[in-house]
Amino acid sequence: MIVGAAAAAAVLVALHLVREVPRLVDPLRIDPWGFYLAQRGDWRPMQREVETLVPPGALLIPWDYQISHVYGAMRPSDGRGPALFIPLSTLFERQQNGTLATYLARRQIALAPEVPVFILAPPQDVAVLAQRVSAAFREARFTGADASIQLEIVREWRDKSWLIAYPSLVLYRIIR
Repeated sequence: MIVGAAAAAAVLVALHLVREVPRLVDPLRIDPWGFYLAQRGDWRPMQREVETLVPPGALLIPWDYQISHVYGAMRPSDGRGPALFIPLSTLFERQQNGTLATYLARRQIALAPEVPVFILAPPQDVAVLAQRVSAAFREARFTGADASIQLEIVREWRDKSWLIAYPSLVLYRIIR
């Protein structure tokens, strides 16, 4: 019985090593980055295009932290491109649980009315998203957010590598 268990454990360790050693030797094979890069994902070309469409000094609000982290990780080393803001999912979550104003005040986060603002998110019903963003901005007491916000679709990209999470992303421009 003990010999059988030891043999099974040895087989499992060997199978694990066969799978893991190549991934450790070649960083491109580490999931999920390896899968994405091996598929020659569309993120970098999309990000370069976003950075040409979004004017200097503008603010980019990602949909969630996943998009925010990937965008930041793929940013050029000189830090060019739009400044990233708190993800919309966080603004909406804080708004829903009634902590948005204190969250922003504690972190001293504000949004100046003269700063152009863009959103990078999965495709949404534009009218519904505009209403949600307007409500969150009003509750956050962002200057210039007294009136309803409108959104304009600037561009949409499809990414063949992230079909499950985000088959496409849309760049929206906020019109205040």
